[in-house]
Amino acid sequence: MGKLLNKLTLNKSCLIKILIMGLITLTSQLQAQDIIKFKTTEIAYKYTDSNDRWEEWSEWKDAKVLIILDTNKERIKIYSKETQIYDIAEDEGKKTNENGEDIYSLFCVNEDGSQCRLKLWKRYYKSGNIYYQLYINFSDAKYVYNMDILK
Repeated sequence: MGKLLNKLTLNKSCLIKILIMGLITLTSQLQAQDIIKFKTTEIAYKYTDSNDRWEEWSEWKDAKVLIILDTNKERIKIYSKETQIYDIAEDEGKKTNENGEDIYSLFCVNEDGSQCRLKLWKRYYKSGNIYYQLYINFSDAKYVYNMDILK
């Protein structure tokens, strides 16, 4: 009887360890999803002219930049020549347009205190493959990055 009780205690102890390890693994996987990394491929921009009218978009230019969306810190970092930091002041939600593209809108403040709106677009090529665009909209300048999600 004592040996059976020892086996049950040992099995219970092993089961608890397995459950704890499973919870730790699940928790770390969920936390890892709170950080999304993108690698940009191109950038375009436009500015307002002296009459406060928007100029045309620039031509696309190659841009190999890392962008990190950290939902825990409510922050977006763009590792361009000069690191850009955008603190998320308000999550304005997600909308889906008539083409089935998801648009996530975030009201942000950068490290200089300037307000802007970031819009993350989830778009589809004609082939059905997904690509992303990040629009950064200030009152006098707009930037857009084409990018892929890093896994």
